[in-house]
Amino acid sequence: TATVSFTVNVNPMRDVTGDDDRVIENTAFVKLPEEVDETPTETIEHKQQAAYNVMKSASPVNGSSVNGGSVIRYQLVVENQGEETLRDLVVTDAIPTHTKYKVGTIDYLKQAGSPVTVAVDDTTSTLKWTIDGLKKGEKLTLSFDVIVDPLNNPESVTIENTAYSKLPDQD
Repeated sequence: TATVSFTVNVNPMRDVTGDDDRVIENTAFVKLPEEVDETPTETIEHKQQAAYNVMKSASPVNGSSVNGGSVIRYQLVVENQGEETLRDLVVTDAIPTHTKYKVGTIDYLKQAGSPVTVAVDDTTSTLKWTIDGLKKGEKLTLSFDVIVDPLNNPESVTIENTAYSKLPDQD
């Protein structure tokens, strides 16, 4: 019986996009002098991939009552929790039913050096931020405002809003 061990340093992945997950495989081979063929050991795999988080908040806070004409501000904090720079991270957010987008309020607070492009698609009522170059540990705050529609009937309505994020080629 023999035990062999070693340590490797994993190089960073550069300019991470959604299709850049990396699997690091290692297989050892044993060959004794009298053997003709090498005998492989188990292959060990480690996966390296992008890691980020998006946290959403609203003002007034989630669950609050609002009236027609009230303004709701939605904020999304995007944080790169991985070791690699994120490229072309897309965050989309649809304008909620029972509200209207307050023109000119799509924005971002540049806490990091990442270039951000913003777009408003009036046909789908969707807002879009494309973040290019969010480095390890950096955060970026995205925001927009909506105006609550007046009630057309005496029943209450619930205003729901969900944002989505995606790296290229990520399903």
